Amino acid sequence: MRNRQPADQRMDPYAPSDGRNARAQPCRAAGADAPAGHGRAATGGDREPRRASPLLRVLSGLFTFVLLLMLLVGGVAYLFDSQIDAPGPLETSQGR
Repeated sequence: MRNRQPADQRMDPYAPSDGRNARAQPCRAAGADAPAGHGRAATGGDREPRRASPLLRVLSGLFTFVLLLMLLVGGVAYLFDSQIDAPGPLETSQGR
């Protein structure tokens, strides 16, 4: 999709002399609102979705488990660190 005209019109062999985008003209001339896409509507739409391979599903599950485990370990480490840095039960320092 082009949003701007090239710097030199002579370099673009598809550019018409009046400045309009020549590649979009057949669509407008045919009266169609939009060209047919590559989605399910263009290929029939009633086709079953493709299943992922078992190896990919296992790897995805494994990576999800590792991510959740990392978040859990990080939360526990944060709580442990805040307990270590908290003041103790003594009201004054003993200063040995």
